[in-house]
Amino acid sequence: MKKKITLRDGIRIEHLWALAVLVGIFVFVNTHPIQPYDFWFHIATGRETIQTVRIPEQDTFSYTAFGYPYSSNNIYWLAQIFLFGVYETGGPAWVILISSLVITTAYGLLISLGYLLTRNWRAAAAGALFAAALSIDNWNVRPQILAYLYATLCIWLIWSFRQNGRRAHLALYPVIMLFWVNTHGTFFIGLLLLVLWVLDEAWKVYAHLRGYQQLRLIVLVPPLVISFLSILACLVNPQGIFIIQTITNVSSNRFIQDLIVEWQPPDFTGYSGILYLLLLAFSGFLLIHNRRQTNLFQVLCFLSFGLLGLRYVRAMIWFGFALSPTVAMGVSVLLNRFQRASGPISTSRVIKLLNLAVLSLIVSLAVFSLPWFKHLWPVIPEKRGLVAYNTPIKATQFLLDANLPAPVFHDMAFGSYLTWAAVPRYRVFVDPRIELYPAEIWNDYLKLNTASPDWQNLLDKYGIQTLMLYRKDQALLIDAVYRSGGWVQQYQDETSVVITRR
Repeated sequence: MKKKITLRDGIRIEHLWALAVLVGIFVFVNTHPIQPYDFWFHIATGRETIQTVRIPEQDTFSYTAFGYPYSSNNIYWLAQIFLFGVYETGGPAWVILISSLVITTAYGLLISLGYLLTRNWRAAAAGALFAAALSIDNWNVRPQILAYLYATLCIWLIWSFRQNGRRAHLALYPVIMLFWVNTHGTFFIGLLLLVLWVLDEAWKVYAHLRGYQQLRLIVLVPPLVISFLSILACLVNPQGIFIIQTITNVSSNRFIQDLIVEWQPPDFTGYSGILYLLLLAFSGFLLIHNRRQTNLFQVLCFLSFGLLGLRYVRAMIWFGFALSPTVAMGVSVLLNRFQRASGPISTSRVIKLLNLAVLSLIVSLAVFSLPWFKHLWPVIPEKRGLVAYNTPIKATQFLLDANLPAPVFHDMAFGSYLTWAAVPRYRVFVDPRIELYPAEIWNDYLKLNTASPDWQNLLDKYGIQTLMLYRKDQALLIDAVYRSGGWVQQYQDETSVVITRR
């Protein structure tokens, strides 16, 4: 029987593998600036919710859709209040740190689960690394990061119950769903996991009936009871059952599909699409190679989440989470065979000292990565600050100080920051709340961005007096405005340019 390796045996290379994965994630998120798209309008809404003591159900940030119904706030309200509270308390540095801790904890749960299933720290680290590889592009600060924690908690609860049968832990599942449904629209992931678990247990009942002519319905009780309670928990939200309609409206919105890469199928000529195919094939190989331990729950997770990942880029994240335990188990089998072939690993005093030295280096790296030390890192200019370089902080301050005429036309990402820093003095043309704005608005926005022949008529249509444009993505419009002779530049920096009518 293989001896279980624990921390009581001293720091070994097995522990360092797991720690390196977690610290790598922690360092990456700590050194990643807050991106403009999904953060600022969420904390602006959180601020409004706190100030008015109600969840805003109509738009108050734009002049193109002012007063329009916006039910999506009913999905995010808890996360919006949370993010606003963190930002108001500690500013960008604390937002980044709390985000790092939430995300790292999610992957820490996967490592914990992998070790529970395999008793192998290397395999557990491999399972978490598998999930991290599919989500590294989606660690920006936004409500979804809390969903990562909820999802890994749900996966941990299901697998740990299947492993050791502790029913008391399962009582947490409906509580998690209660928070999840009021935080992010991906709460259906938690319900899908329960459906797959119920199907697996139902298959066991059927197989036992066929083999032994005995009907063992008792195994269905835990998943069915937890599923029922979780569904009830999901109804405890500002919209009740109608929250499904809100999610459907968002997921079926044409402009969300067109404008946001996350809602499109993977591009299999790009690195993320190729990576997904490789990891999809790798996890499928492990299921087949480890078929004696493979169960229906794993196969259903592979099929359902795999198909979701083929349909939406953002669903690749959930495939990584759902298949992490399967990958850990499969890698454990491969590692056990390798270790038997290569013999025992050295545990000499020198090796132990080297492990302690590596541990010290990893811990130092984690501390050194804290947001307060970021200015010491040799990172590229675009990632140097706590807030992303394409956040128009200086341009917005100039807009306010100079009291330039409204309304303003701007880049969509700029609109997110303007909702936080300039409303109500300057309401926005559009922002990343894509489902809020009618098709006409988005069509006009896209025409303006590309400086279509009627761009001047479109600016006149909305009475635009000031332009705050992103030099990278709106270069065509900037060039057309300069050549027209009817506008004058008021401000520019490395990111943005502010122009007003003559």
